[in-house]
Amino acid sequence: MLQPLACPVCSRQEIPPGESTCPGCHTDLRPLIALAELPRVFFNQALACQAAGDAMGAIQAAAGAQVLDPECCAASVLLGKLFWTRGDADQARACWEAVAETAPEYTEARRLLAAAQRLAGPPPAGDEPSPLPPSAASAVGNPNPANGSPDRSAG
Repeated sequence: MLQPLACPVCSRQEIPPGESTCPGCHTDLRPLIALAELPRVFFNQALACQAAGDAMGAIQAAAGAQVLDPECCAASVLLGKLFWTRGDADQARACWEAVAETAPEYTEARRLLAAAQRLAGPPPAGDEPSPLPPSAASAVGNPNPANGSPDRSAG
């Protein structure tokens, strides 16, 4: 969902989503609207790449969504799932931990962290933890986000 915009020319605040020009000075707001939509575009591109079997394309697009909107929980959770399926448990957990810390109401991240911990188990005494085998990826769950939307409010 788009947030209200502020005009960069006349500083008018709370321009409703959907308005393509500033009601105060008639500045074209379409470039700002396009920028505001980029995280959603990258998130949807990540889902499309994932569905097509393009793991690196999916990771790049999900990372782009995360960089453009660090508060987008769905992009961070998806990125974690993509790392997990590639066998990078540490990166996956880092994505999910960031969401669990910044958005505790986003329960999917906590659920994935718990599943990853169950699969990893406690590390052997005196040994470094070993990475999880790629076959363990299926136990974490479906790599598609449950809510299918990068909206912060959903989830």
